[in-house]
Amino acid sequence: MNDFSDDWVEISLGEAFSVKRGDSSLTKSAYRSTGTLAFSASGPDGFVEECQNDGAGIVVSSVGAQCGKIFKASGKWTAINNTISITEKTSKFSIEYLYYLLERQDILLPEGGAQPFISQKEVVGATLYFPPLPEQKKIAEILSGVDKQITNKTKEVEKHQFLISGILNQLMTSGTTNRMVVETEAGRVPENWIVGKVEDFFELGRGRVISIPYIKENPGPYPVFSSQSKNNGEMGRMNSYDFDGDYFTWTTDGAYAGSVFARSGKFNCTNVCGTGRAKSSSDADTRFAAYFLQRVAKRHVSYVGNPKLMNNVFAAIPFALPPIGEQREIAKIIDAQKSGAALLERQIASLSNLKSSIASDLLSGRKRVSV
Repeated sequence: MNDFSDDWVEISLGEAFSVKRGDSSLTKSAYRSTGTLAFSASGPDGFVEECQNDGAGIVVSSVGAQCGKIFKASGKWTAINNTISITEKTSKFSIEYLYYLLERQDILLPEGGAQPFISQKEVVGATLYFPPLPEQKKIAEILSGVDKQITNKTKEVEKHQFLISGILNQLMTSGTTNRMVVETEAGRVPENWIVGKVEDFFELGRGRVISIPYIKENPGPYPVFSSQSKNNGEMGRMNSYDFDGDYFTWTTDGAYAGSVFARSGKFNCTNVCGTGRAKSSSDADTRFAAYFLQRVAKRHVSYVGNPKLMNNVFAAIPFALPPIGEQREIAKIIDAQKSGAALLERQIASLSNLKSSIASDLLSGRKRVSV
């Protein structure tokens, strides 16, 4: 028994669509600079000489870390080793609708342990429910519309990130005006910049051991930052703080060693974070320092064993300062770009949640669309 209306049909994926393995004779070693778009288990990531499909389709990653992830294909394309391709067999069922149906993570489930996989048999035998074709197309159109908004905003985020990178590369090598530059340990900098080491301009310290249980036992408004880059490194909030003012922090240990963040206000950080603040606010701007160090800190990470960037190494990083007004102007320009990107990322998250909610209602038949 199911909760679908009588006009929905239950059918196996293999009955409604053509399913075949990707070409096992083709691997990434066959990739070339131009040709037909190729889908590997990682997605559309290369070109091959042979075109095996022309039109809409779906490629399933069938082995490895991304096993179960699906990719939309169109135009001329080829699925290579470790994939399964799905194409239309009959006009009764929409490949676009199927794509959104398979995006749900409870349909094609990987098997195996260390090397997860999805078999062609599982794909062929997957039981699916389809509304009438006009409704399939309308649902796919609605979800595709949300996807287009997400794609457009993602491209805008990438533009902001590209601009930030360009600003850092240009302003921190040639300054805000055309003028002579000099080669220093800190790189090519304008001749009127002051060059030294991080420790010459900033007071350096380190966070303390703060556990998640401790944070939960002492909830409050003050953020606790740790090693992760996700969520800007925030791991929770508690009722006291260790730092107050303008600082930068950097990750000292682990996969994100060398990640640098600008901080302000009242906050805490754990013992895998170093901290820095300007010795003189009339000489050094902390946000400028954070952006400068984001460009160079990772170069000084030691990858012998667990990645590390300890205080003494960080303190000795060559550093350059323009006049304070220019520091603040550079930081202001980058802040504006970062704010724009952050706003778009919040909008993308909202759209993703909206899409998930719409898909849950429409693909389950709980809500119907008029066609």
